[in-house]
Amino acid sequence: MTRERVDEILRGYRFDVGRCGHLAQEIQMLEQRAANMHADDVSALVSPKPQQITDMPRGTAIGNPTEKFGLMLASGYSSDEVKALEADIAARQAEYRERRDRVVFVQSWLSGLTERERWMVETQVIDAVFWKDVGVQYAARFGENVSKDTLKRLRDRAMDKVYAMAE
Repeated sequence: MTRERVDEILRGYRFDVGRCGHLAQEIQMLEQRAANMHADDVSALVSPKPQQITDMPRGTAIGNPTEKFGLMLASGYSSDEVKALEADIAARQAEYRERRDRVVFVQSWLSGLTERERWMVETQVIDAVFWKDVGVQYAARFGENVSKDTLKRLRDRAMDKVYAMAE
């Protein structure tokens, strides 16, 4: 994985976490809706209907709707609306898997860093906090005033580790 790709994944981490949560809930709701629609379709198919006379020449044979609908259901019948909803679900699941993979990458990279390195990557790279604020937050968090150059060296060292993990 290139350094540019790693940087892009880190910058989009917070968005990806939120989007994954949203997609997971939305997929669950859509799956429930599809199941309900499918159940309604099945109920409509199996409900009693009047006999159907075939239109074959000289034919007054009675159609066999029970067999016809049974075969439709056994072969996996779904209405067009349910198929469209399932396609929408599949697209959202694909997006969810892609974003979840990026979230897992970032979590793995962060777990391979020390506490200060992890804090620096989360604060400066992921959250894009200004250097002035990073210095203030660092002093408050770790009880130590450090220069901007020291903070940059800490970030660079942490990012080198992340890049090495991502190779």
